[in-house]
Amino acid sequence: MDTQLKNWELWIDRLWSAAAIDWHEAARLALDIASAAQDDTLRHAASQGLPSLRSAALWSADDAAREAARRRLGVIREALHDLTLPRFGKRDAAPASLSAEEHYRQLLGLPLDRRLSAPEIHRAFKRAAKTAHPDAGGDAQAFLEAMERHRPAVVFIAYPNNPSGNLFDEESIVRIIAAAPGLVVIDEAYHAFARKSFMARLPEFPNLIVMRTLSKLGLAGIRLGYAVGRPEWIREFDKVRSPYNVNSLTHAVAERILAHHDVLDAQAGSIVEERQRLDAELRKLRGVTVFPSDANFILVRVSDAARVFEGMRRRGVLVKNLDTGVPLLNGCVRLTVGTPEENRRCLSAFAESLAGR
Repeated sequence: MDTQLKNWELWIDRLWSAAAIDWHEAARLALDIASAAQDDTLRHAASQGLPSLRSAALWSADDAAREAARRRLGVIREALHDLTLPRFGKRDAAPASLSAEEHYRQLLGLPLDRRLSAPEIHRAFKRAAKTAHPDAGGDAQAFLEAMERHRPAVVFIAYPNNPSGNLFDEESIVRIIAAAPGLVVIDEAYHAFARKSFMARLPEFPNLIVMRTLSKLGLAGIRLGYAVGRPEWIREFDKVRSPYNVNSLTHAVAERILAHHDVLDAQAGSIVEERQRLDAELRKLRGVTVFPSDANFILVRVSDAARVFEGMRRRGVLVKNLDTGVPLLNGCVRLTVGTPEENRRCLSAFAESLAGR
């Protein structure tokens, strides 16, 4: 048995059997596993569990946070035990394999022994999405190989991506759509700021759906989104759509606003101009890595994301701290692009917080 695996197993069993779990120690263990584990399932379980374990270590953590962390620690422990179980019978015989559903549950850090609620599954997918590398732009060949192995019924692609803001290569996405064994859903929530879309290419691909929302156009309050695809797909979606899922007020407001699409286009154009200006100013600061963006936000990496986040908060500017234990987003914060005055305040607060003032 691998010595490292055995050490991890002893460490996690000691934590698990303690009268009160040392959450600081548990978070250190998860970070160690996430950084060094060779097994994909174990590494993903540790990466996905790390934010919950760190939250449980805070003095302000409540019972619900610690219970959630305990479940995440249990998933890591289960993944470790799967790798360290003794093998009986024929020499080197593999242990019983997981079912496809159990395998995906482990990859997403979800328990194997009970039915899951829709919000649990949704949160797990949101956490998994954050493991996308902010500057790699996606590895199409690796994606195609994974798709061939796992044969997913549905593939989701964010275009542009969140939180990195980048547009994946169009031809790479075309290859994925053509090779996919099932449906491909392209989420174009930020399309207004990228000015690129797969909407016009829908007739080319019978397995393609394009989703959009009005939330990024200044209409988040009406909570309206839509999907476009072949009639046969839309008919099937309509069968599971909640009755009256769009209220009459939302319907009326959306129709009226969309009749003035030129106003929305001008607003998006202004944000793109401000994004370019903010990007240029951020690149002048030392110790900052700025990732190219085609959305209405900019992802940056700094040496101490927590200090920058807290410094900006004290100055009345809230940003998204993404340094929550996912290794590929270490040191990252996300800045939303606003009006010229908002961006001036954001840049000033960022620079001062970065300098430690």
